[in-house]
Amino acid sequence: MQYIEEELTLAELSERFLLTNDFTNPEVYDMKDLGIEVLTLDSAGNEIYKPILNFVVKNEVSEYYSDGLLKGTGHHRIIENGKEIHLKDHPDFKLINDPMKVVDIEVSDTHSYLANGRLNHNTTSGGKAVAFHSSVRLRLKSVGQIKLKVDGGREEVMGITTRAQVVKNRMGPPLRTVDYDIYFDSGIDDYGSWLTMLKTHNLVSQAGAWYTYTNTDTGEVVKFQSKDFKSKLIDDPEMKAQVYKTICEKYILTYKSGEDFGVDDIKIDTEFDLEES
Repeated sequence: MQYIEEELTLAELSERFLLTNDFTNPEVYDMKDLGIEVLTLDSAGNEIYKPILNFVVKNEVSEYYSDGLLKGTGHHRIIENGKEIHLKDHPDFKLINDPMKVVDIEVSDTHSYLANGRLNHNTTSGGKAVAFHSSVRLRLKSVGQIKLKVDGGREEVMGITTRAQVVKNRMGPPLRTVDYDIYFDSGIDDYGSWLTMLKTHNLVSQAGAWYTYTNTDTGEVVKFQSKDFKSKLIDDPEMKAQVYKTICEKYILTYKSGEDFGVDDIKIDTEFDLEES
């Protein structure tokens, strides 16, 4: 068997072996059967060739980081002295305010490859799976602590409030967020999250400690306190089903033809980051 060693850019690699230079839309190209290997380092720091599994096209970015040779997003990682470091945190890399199309390769075993003198790491957090294979991805973030007064006024942390953001969704609308409570001794407060959704979308009215909910199917008016909400739903399956239906109709996407918003009704927000962390 004859081996040919050659230096190629990722763009040249794609054009020669995948017959494409279109990096407009995110895509994963299977390269397992092509028998192409890339130079990397083994655990002892020795140079070794490993098979390229996939060629990955990511979303274009409006800015990138560069040391004059290597270009990458702020969250692209390289390995130095056995540690991973994001380009945005590396002193050699400077921010460049120009758009850039983003591609990467997934490498067998080592999950890294040498390029322009740097050891690039190519997996996303959570394991070896490439994020672009998934249909849905969530980003979780702790946004607060849940405290309870015990022993005559001393505060003790009983749980955390978590924010989930849908950063990718091929099944429905992306970029939706929801907050929910996790108690250390009992887990996720599912029904508390339901009540929060009802309050957020004005599906219940509140007067002091009392809430009023009107069943849109029957017109029945139900009054309760937050501490009784869970037991009410458990004791009344029909109310539970109706409340769930109401939340879904308000928050879950349904396609509405011809109901686009006017340009004066919307706001463009550029202060967000959907890169892998």
